[in-house]
Amino acid sequence: MIGPTHYVAPTNSLSQGSDKFFIRTLFWNAGGLTNDKFAELKHITIKENADVVGVVEAGAATDNPEFYRLPGFQIYVLKRARITAACLRSEVKCRQKAKADGKRWQVLVEPGGRVPPNLTRRDGVACFRLLTGHDYLQDHLCRIGLAVDPTCTLCGREDMSSEHLDVCPSIEDIRIHILSDDIYRKKALVYWEARRRMAELP
Repeated sequence: MIGPTHYVAPTNSLSQGSDKFFIRTLFWNAGGLTNDKFAELKHITIKENADVVGVVEAGAATDNPEFYRLPGFQIYVLKRARITAACLRSEVKCRQKAKADGKRWQVLVEPGGRVPPNLTRRDGVACFRLLTGHDYLQDHLCRIGLAVDPTCTLCGREDMSSEHLDVCPSIEDIRIHILSDDIYRKKALVYWEARRRMAELP
C-alpha cells in the first residue's frame, strides 16, 4: 500500500479570450489502493485526459475489496474527495453555461446538446463544426477575415451558413440521394460535399 501520496495530472482548461479557468486533477491515495492499482489509475488518467470526476469515480470503482474496508480516516478522505469532485463538477457547469450564454455553441452545454460520441470521426467533426459555427463555410470565412463576401459560392443566393446547406439548390442533388435516416449522418455528408465543391471552384 502507498501512504498519503498525491499526483497532479495534466490541466484541463476552459478558455475564452484571456479569461481562463483551470482545474487540476489531484490524486490522493490514503492506503486504499495497491501500488499497481494506483499506478494504473494515474496512467489511464493521463492517457485518456480524464477529469477530476472521472478520477474519483475510477478510484471508487476499484475491484480491490479492501478499498471498502478502510479505517475511519481513509473513509473520511474518500468522502471528502467525492464532495470536492461534485463541487468542482457543479462549478465547471456553471462557468461553462455563463461563458456560452448567447453564443452559437451554447447548445453544447445543454442536456442532450452535444454531438453523439458514437459517430465516426469524419461525421463527428462535420457535426461539431456545423453546431458551433466554426464550419469553414463562406459565412464563417468572412467572419474570421479569410473572405470578403459571406454569400454562398455555390448558388450565390444568400449567406453560406450551416442552415443554408439545408436549402442550397446547388447541393440538392446530394441531399435527395442520401438514404440514411440518421440526421447526423445526413448533415455530415452534405457538409463534406459542399466543402469539396467549394474547393473545386476556380
